[in-house]
Amino acid sequence: MQGQIQSPGYPKPYPPNLRKQWDLSVPEGFQLHLTFTHLDIEESPDCRYDALTIFYGNRILGKFCGYENSTDEQTAVLSPGNRLTLVFQTNGSNTKGQNVGFSANYRATVSCGRGIFNEPMGYLSSPRYPRSPPHAVSCQYVISVKTGFTVTLKFSDYFHIESNVTAQDLTCPHHWLQVTIPGAEPWKLCGGRSPGVIATNSSRVTLDYHTDEKDLSNGWRLEYSTHRVRCPHPGAVANGIVPSFLTNFFYGDYVFVHCNPGHRLMMDGQEMESFSTKCQKNGQWHRRLPECQLIRCKEPEPLQNGWVKYLSGSRNEYLSVIQYGCISTFHFHHGGDNVTFTCQADGQWRSNTANVVTPLCSPACGRPTASVLARQSNVTSGTAPKGALPWQAVLRVHGSRAAAMVIGDRWLMTTAHSLVHSGRLEEPENVQIYVGHTDIASMLGTPVSPASLHVHPGYNNADGLNFDNDIALIRLEEALTFSASLMPICLPTDDALYHSDKVGVISGSVMTLQRGRRVLVNKQMYSHLPVVGQDTCQSSISTWSTLRRVRVPTLTDNMFCAGPQEVGLVFCYGFGGSPFAVYDNASYWAAGIVSWGTGCGEPGTYEVFTKVINYVDWIRKTIQDNN
Repeated sequence: MQGQIQSPGYPKPYPPNLRKQWDLSVPEGFQLHLTFTHLDIEESPDCRYDALTIFYGNRILGKFCGYENSTDEQTAVLSPGNRLTLVFQTNGSNTKGQNVGFSANYRATVSCGRGIFNEPMGYLSSPRYPRSPPHAVSCQYVISVKTGFTVTLKFSDYFHIESNVTAQDLTCPHHWLQVTIPGAEPWKLCGGRSPGVIATNSSRVTLDYHTDEKDLSNGWRLEYSTHRVRCPHPGAVANGIVPSFLTNFFYGDYVFVHCNPGHRLMMDGQEMESFSTKCQKNGQWHRRLPECQLIRCKEPEPLQNGWVKYLSGSRNEYLSVIQYGCISTFHFHHGGDNVTFTCQADGQWRSNTANVVTPLCSPACGRPTASVLARQSNVTSGTAPKGALPWQAVLRVHGSRAAAMVIGDRWLMTTAHSLVHSGRLEEPENVQIYVGHTDIASMLGTPVSPASLHVHPGYNNADGLNFDNDIALIRLEEALTFSASLMPICLPTDDALYHSDKVGVISGSVMTLQRGRRVLVNKQMYSHLPVVGQDTCQSSISTWSTLRRVRVPTLTDNMFCAGPQEVGLVFCYGFGGSPFAVYDNASYWAAGIVSWGTGCGEPGTYEVFTKVINYVDWIRKTIQDNN
């Protein structure tokens, strides 16, 4: 008449790939009442993996999985008759031993109910109502409907359960109808007054009717109905919209929230693309409403060599407008002198000018603040005034001096032979770079560091007589900040001309002749030199080689010549890598790089320069691939 059933191995984890069946029966006139005391079966949708299934014949009374640990009758089954079949089946997913199975008690009760009532509405009554039963009864009725619905009990007006209530005992000591709702204390009904309507606010109600032989009760009758669980109004969201045509909200209803323009959905500090909440079976919304916070953009990125200011709106808020500009005439902005950005609804600053994604102040190349210009017929030399040749740079490579020119905020151009010694490219840490001064001693005070060295792949000067492709680039670790004393020189355009007598400026460290001795000058010097024809230059080189009986490098189409140098100034020592700068269209461009020469200032000799226009494509690709 009573007993206990447990899963194999309980309370240890149940084994995988199991099928176990229990067949229970009690005498006719009784029902089986099964109550779980522990339920711990792997949870899955519709209990499709591991499950305990309870049958009455071919009818499934329940299928259980998940977790429940209770001694009340929250999880109980009442058979319609005097038998039950339990089937416990598992697959192979409990191999880690995370679930221990179940434990249940069963007992026989007098058959006076119809087991579990799961229709959305119905009628119940005590045995032989409205007459007394011939003997004592102990009946149980379980109303269990779909989750998300609540049961309402409506008792008939005629209600009679003997109470024998005294002043000392106000309970129902012998006869009662006990109402049990999960999560609440059970209560007993008795007496001669109908309880009327009871809204249980639960999807499951257990009614236990008990009488004894001493007194007679005519019993009770009720009608039950179900209603969807109701949730409270979700409330309002400041600066947001909670669109709904509903005035009441029930289980399964959704509420969506949208923010007003210029605001974003936020929950616990995290932005959300969308938001909805659902009325749950417990009458609560499954999550609280979010906030609609005013959109703010990040602090505007600082603009190197430029500035940013607010034109309108509150700081960084939606539709605020900022303006970027460059700090001086030495920079220009791609897309105009100034550009404005507006804080948009996605929290990003976006430009009001087409094709401008990131503000950029680019150097205005080749436009110094001081001049060393000379008329074509008046070739001059001298000490460079401050700001006249701001692209000039000095290199120290293992203690030796060379020169270079600034062509970008992270890039310098020089000769390959300044960086390659004995066929090996120097390591960047062996190269110091000095910029921004006309006084060499002052310039050598604060070096900038190279990140990488890039020699033209066609350079091969193993014997010291092959200066073809004598060009190299240096990438800096940190970007330069341009000013009047530091700015880049332009690269040649596709239509740049190198015709004879075109005058350019060479600059750098020089030697002077003092009392017949060559003395190194630590001031940045310059000299205007005209371009000479290849034939004239080749003739000079050949004559000098014949007279001196020495081998000289070969003059190629990647080179050009200029000169002669002015008597008294000798651009030789530490001068390799300096620019031959030509002034056209209001700016200087790098026509050549000092590469080699013969005679070192002797009459009738010329300087030989790497012809930069032949390498513009290589320069741009190298910069693009290494930025």
